[in-house]
This record gives sequence, structure tokens and C-alpha cells, in this order.
Amino acid sequence: MAIIATDEGQMGEAERLLRRIVELQPEVVAPIADLARFYESGKDYLAALTWYERACELAPEIVEFHLCLAQALMIVGQVDRASGAFQSCLGVEPDNHRAQLGQAHCLRMLGDRDECITLYRICLQYPETRDEAAWSLASYRGFEFSEDEADGIADQAGADSSALLNFAMGRILEQRGEFSAAWSSYRLANQKQKQDLAYDHEQTCQRLDRIPQVFSRELLDRERDDVPQESCPVFIVGLPRSGSTLVEQILTSHPLVEGTTELPYMNEIATTLLASPVPLARLSDDRLSTLAQQYLEKTRFHRLENCPYFVDKLPDNFASVGLIHMLMPEAVIIDVRRDPVDTCVGNYRQYFPSGKGFSCDLEQTAEFYRRYLALMEYWQSVLPGRVLTIHYEKLVSDTESEIRRLLGHSGLEWHDDCLSFHDNPRPVVTASSEQVREPVYSESIGYWKNFEQELEGLASSFR
Repeated sequence: MAIIATDEGQMGEAERLLRRIVELQPEVVAPIADLARFYESGKDYLAALTWYERACELAPEIVEFHLCLAQALMIVGQVDRASGAFQSCLGVEPDNHRAQLGQAHCLRMLGDRDECITLYRICLQYPETRDEAAWSLASYRGFEFSEDEADGIADQAGADSSALLNFAMGRILEQRGEFSAAWSSYRLANQKQKQDLAYDHEQTCQRLDRIPQVFSRELLDRERDDVPQESCPVFIVGLPRSGSTLVEQILTSHPLVEGTTELPYMNEIATTLLASPVPLARLSDDRLSTLAQQYLEKTRFHRLENCPYFVDKLPDNFASVGLIHMLMPEAVIIDVRRDPVDTCVGNYRQYFPSGKGFSCDLEQTAEFYRRYLALMEYWQSVLPGRVLTIHYEKLVSDTESEIRRLLGHSGLEWHDDCLSFHDNPRPVVTASSEQVREPVYSESIGYWKNFEQELEGLASSFR
């Protein structure tokens, strides 16, 4: 009955039935695992974790439960715990290649370079983990494949192989200085990635274009007195590959600020509200306070240090600036920007595990960037001074001054640790995990010029 309810989209009934089975058979692991999978499929990872942990307790010898628990912990940014779960899996089955790959990802985020690379190289030898290990190594700053490893990837990459392997081939060719050939690999990789994504670019652009109509100046001028002050979120917004992880690393080096991950909760609230027939202007102060408290409650799981400030680094929140202001007028909002061509090329060269639909097409990436820029200009016009814009290039060239601006806007006193952010030991769960463990460097500025002949007017369109 639960399966039938799920198939018919009656998720509340399916949940009730699955929970009832667990009540009737609390020591039987199969229905507990089914309930965990149900929550995971609905992206309720916090609930899924509870039941995966229970499954692991009841059946510690079943590798799959440890893997599922570890992967869910990775998604919510609990890297240390995920590493422990992968280790438990390897304790049961030492040669489980998926667990080795997951453990390598954890070690990368935790900064254990040598052991991480060792595990990736092991995974490179097996078909089920080869492609992901190849990309992970290729995108690891400062790593170089042996000649045999690079030749092996070159033999496998091409039209009949995965997007991951072609992205990896692109990075290998870049290291050799063969930028035109690298671009061909990226083009093929993005074509294959695009086939696997359900992305409607026109619909996305229309949604972004409608936001100023919904969040009018009159709506945003509304004042509220009952603002929750339990903890102050710092939203870092923008586009991927713009320097947001660097800004996050600087902020979380301050003793009053802790990092989380790219949290989905504000986007979930926005999606629900915008789909509702009730206009935003008719929401009561009590309703706005309830939504703010819901956001803070959902983020509590990620806030292990209980600091006065915490960072939510979901780039897509640039579309929710107006809603953030309405729900939490005291929240800090930082917009991180990088040269538009560097940003577009950076996205095009990057494999995103969960997909960034616009990034698979260079023209769509440029169009998405322009809409982001237009929306940020709108927020500045209706909420002047509400959002601090940090330009990556200025942050690199005048680091201390920009950090002082950043801390000042956030209401934080200067702290020397923010200047030595590269010594911050916290796990970093984005593609920039190696870069932010180094002092600032300028070599990525203007990197797009290596592909200038391939860009067909993209650069001139932003000048």
C-alpha cells in the first residue's frame, strides 16, 4: 500500500504507512531502510539520517546502510561524521570501492591531501569508480597524473564515455597547454551533461524576470518589529566559481562565525510562497516570523558550534534577496562577483554533481549571468546598501581592505585570523577546497584568455 501511495504521488499517506510498519516491527531492519530511502528521495535528509543510523545499529554488517548514511551526511555537510560512516563501511568490506571513493572525497574536504590522492588512485583502477576518480584528481589543484594514468584516461575519453571523463580530459589537456583541444573536451563533456539534466532555460529566465514584479519597492519597505535574533545568518550569493568559497573561508575564520554548507531552506520557502495563491503583501507579521523561525530551525542541524553568526553559501539565493530581507531584516547579505567572462568559462569547465543547467551551454551561462546582474542591480535600487558587493579581483589585489569592508558590513570587529584564512582547518565542501587553503593568488584572474579563440565573441559581449 505504501508503494502504491508513493507511485500515485500520495506522499503523506505513503509516509504514514511506512511509519506504521516501523511501529509494528521496530526491530526489523528492512522497513526502517525503506523509510530512510523514502525521506532521502524526498530530500528530507535530516529525517533520512535518523533512520539510516537506526538501520546501521540493527544491521551493522550490511555495507549498503553505512554507504547511504555516509552519503546523506555528505549532502548535509557533516563531513567528519560521513568519514566515520565510510570507515565503518570499509571495516565491513575493506575493498568496497564506492566507500573508498567517498572517503577520498571526505579527506579532500578535510585537507588530507596525501591519503586522499592515494584513495583516488586506487579508485581510478576500477570501472565503477574510474570516471569520478579521474575528474576528482584532474580538478585537484596542483595534482598531475603520471604519463600512464593520463594515457589511460585519453584512451577512454570521447563521444562514447561519460561527461566526467571528458571533463577530466579537458583538465589534463589544459595542464599540457593544449587549450584548444581542452575546450573541445569541455564542449563534449557539457553536451553529455546536458542530456542528463531536465533544465528549461527559457522558464528559468522568465522566473528571474518576474521577481522584481513580485518584490516591489512598496512590499520591501514594510517594517517589522518581531524579528527573530537567535542567530544571524550571513548569505553569500552570486554565481558559482566567483570566489564565494574564499569569502566564506575568510568569514568563518572569525571566532563569531561558523560555516555550514549550501543550504536549500531559503529556496524551499521561496518556492512554496511563490507557488501560493496568497500574495506576499497579505502575509502577516506572525506568518513572516514563523517562516523565519522555520528557516532557523532547519539550519540548526548544521550549526554545530552555536556561534552568533553562521554562513549560508547557496549562490542561488541571489534570487531570494527580497524574501530574505522580509523574513530577516537583520540578516547579512554578501554578493560576490568575478569578471563575467572568467565566471562563465569557470562554470563551463566545471562538473557539477547535481547539475547547474545553465552551465552546460556557454550562451545560456552568459544570459543567466546577465539576469543575475540585472536582479542584483534591482535589489540595490530598492534596498540601497542592504547588499555588500565584493569583487573577487579587488579582494585578491587589496585583501586586507576588502576584509575590513566585509567584516564591517557584517557587524563584526576585526580579527587577525580572517587575514590568515588559509590556516582555517574547517572542512570545505565545494570545488575550491584546495584554493582556499592557500594565501590569495592572482593566476586565475583573466584565465579565460587561454581560450580566447574559442569564445566566439563572448568577451566582447560583456565589454
